[in-house]
Amino acid sequence: MKDAKNTSLKIGQYNTLKVKRFVDFGAFLAPVKSDDKDDEILMPQKFLEGLNVQVGDLIDDCLVYTDSDDRLIATREKPLVLANQFASLECTAVTQFGAFLNWGPIKDLLVPYKQQRSRMQVGEHYVVFAYADAQTNRMVATEYFDKYLNNLAPSYKQGDEVDALVFRQTPMGYLCIINNLHTGMVYNSQLHGSRLQIGQRLPLYIEKVREDDKIDLIPTPIGHQKADALHELILQQLHINGGSLALGDKSRPEDIELVFRCSKKAFKMAIGGLYKQGKINIEDYRITEL
Repeated sequence: MKDAKNTSLKIGQYNTLKVKRFVDFGAFLAPVKSDDKDDEILMPQKFLEGLNVQVGDLIDDCLVYTDSDDRLIATREKPLVLANQFASLECTAVTQFGAFLNWGPIKDLLVPYKQQRSRMQVGEHYVVFAYADAQTNRMVATEYFDKYLNNLAPSYKQGDEVDALVFRQTPMGYLCIINNLHTGMVYNSQLHGSRLQIGQRLPLYIEKVREDDKIDLIPTPIGHQKADALHELILQQLHINGGSLALGDKSRPEDIELVFRCSKKAFKMAIGGLYKQGKINIEDYRITEL
């Protein structure tokens, strides 16, 4: 088997490869800057379908992996996760070597027993980190992924949208993997009774990066949080005042500020949203609960 460490190949990730020669069963490709025949990688014929390429052409987005005989293979099929990324994958088989997880249309990923937090079961989904084993070049996965997280200082700003993968539930909320780099927490108090699922991937938003680099997440953008809070405050005031409030579309900004501590613009946007939801009726100087 070729030693990928001696080339520019990235096992389990996308590479740009050059067509070196064709054979009956496919084409041999190589890293762009390599002229060593030992660096050639087979792209089987079935993966060449639809590609109009000749010797010397470059093919982008080639995923390189090892087949069952430990030969390096190139494909343009898309896996469910790349090397050095996290994903929730379904267990497809359990053998004497460990558990195998669905990696997409290519093959399955092995999770050796020593890399499982508990014995995996067929049909269940597990959050794992995928990587290329340094000794064998094989793509494998592990549930012990803490060492791959929080190795860079977070540089997020409040309100930034991040890709979040839920991996653990705690009494306080849900721990998430952020952008394949960091961990963050979305608290139960921010979810207003809704629940997340382990393995769920969703956009979340940065609320705060603490002095110890711990990250607080929220489920909606900062502006939406403020709007939701103002909606709730208006409805509470309507309830306190028997379903009617002497503030409306043409009320003075200072009157609105006195009651809701917000601008007239924010107030008009909030009552407009409540009107569209069918919760209030708006007059020039009054709103009423429906």
